[in-house]
This record gives sequence, C-alpha cells and structure tokens, in this order.
Amino acid sequence: MSIRNEPPLWAKISLGIGLFVALILIWLFLAGKFFVTLQDISTPASIMTFPNYWLAYSDDQAIKPWLIGSMIGATFVLVIPFAFIAFLLKGNKQSLYGDAR
Repeated sequence: MSIRNEPPLWAKISLGIGLFVALILIWLFLAGKFFVTLQDISTPASIMTFPNYWLAYSDDQAIKPWLIGSMIGATFVLVIPFAFIAFLLKGNKQSLYGDAR
C-alpha cells in the first residue's frame, strides 16, 4: 500500500463547496454595503441587506439602478483580486523554436 500525498476527493469537493458558499456570502455583504453607502442609509449592512432591499425595491425604477450598480461593484471587488493573482501567476511563455540556444 502506497502513501498518497494529496488529500482525498471528498475533502477537495468539500473545500470547493465551502469556498463557493463563502464567496457568495461575501458578495452579498459587499453588495448590501455598497447599496447602503450609495443611498446614505443609516442602518448597518449585513448579509441579508441586499436580498431584503432587492425584494422590496426591485420594481421601483428609481432604486433599481442603484441595486444593479451595487451588484456590479461587488462583483468587480471580488473578481479583480483573482484576475490580478492569475496575471501574476501566468509566467512567461517560452517559444517552441529558437530559444534553446
């Protein structure tokens, strides 16, 4: 019997699901925080702030652009660090011919 150095499949799947759920919760908090900040609402933001305001005001044409803007802002705040890390980890491509000398 050989010793494996990698974690089992169930641990990888559990970690992936946990990170995905954490990312969604962080996105919900950021979208709620952006909306509360943009609208100058004095209540503190929580994870349920954005869903509650979306359910209550998504039909209001004066508020809906602010809700969508806070969604876009939260998405950019979460995507930009991952894109920057991917850019840093990309590395240089070595050409197939001519660079061996």
